[in-house]
Amino acid sequence: MHHNHNSKLLPSLSALFRAFDNVDPPEHRQKASTPKFLRHLFRFGQTKLIRPNIYDHAVDIIIGNFFFASRSCEYAIPPRPGKTQTLCLHHIKFRDKHKRLLSITDPHLEDQAIYVSVTFEDQKSGQKMKTRHQKRTSDPVLCPCRRFSQAIRRIVTTFPEWSVDTHLCAVYVGNHPYNITNKFTHDLLRHTCTLFGGESTFGFKPSEIGNKSLRSGAAMALFVQNHSTAHHAARPVVF
Repeated sequence: MHHNHNSKLLPSLSALFRAFDNVDPPEHRQKASTPKFLRHLFRFGQTKLIRPNIYDHAVDIIIGNFFFASRSCEYAIPPRPGKTQTLCLHHIKFRDKHKRLLSITDPHLEDQAIYVSVTFEDQKSGQKMKTRHQKRTSDPVLCPCRRFSQAIRRIVTTFPEWSVDTHLCAVYVGNHPYNITNKFTHDLLRHTCTLFGGESTFGFKPSEIGNKSLRSGAAMALFVQNHSTAHHAARPVVF
């Protein structure tokens, strides 16, 4: 069983236990987020002022990426670098009603943006340089154009050293540059659930949600609309 009476298992047994871990279902599967939950999340960043605030910025990028069913490592920094590329400003493009490309420095970007496109350079699925598109919605909160334009305007106007290679999750905190981590977004989601009533309000407990809730919530929204979930990330999400 062990090598020379120490605590290390034989390689064959270690491999077997790893296989069990891979086929066993997760102990705590995260519940899907809902539009109602996202509206409560927005209340953390509902100010109309463009200011270097980590909560405002996190809310904008979380809701914006919900429409693209993004993984948390695509819009926030993971604890360990992996294959997936975290989004930078050059990955996001806006177009007006005539589908003309808009500049991200345009002070009227939020009002003029009708379409937003996000290019995912490298994904866990093996897809590279996959561009997905979304259209502006009539909802003042749940709109990918509004949320992404707000996030990018915040970087352009409050982040002195910004460039097109700056991460979308970049924000100034206490006069210092900071990249929002997926631990921060995870904690923010659970804090939102706790603050606004938890299970009695949303139907799930704070411990039952996390970063994966957004991706599964986007898939559920499309399922309700009779879209195939096999390609949910490439189709527009409409409420």
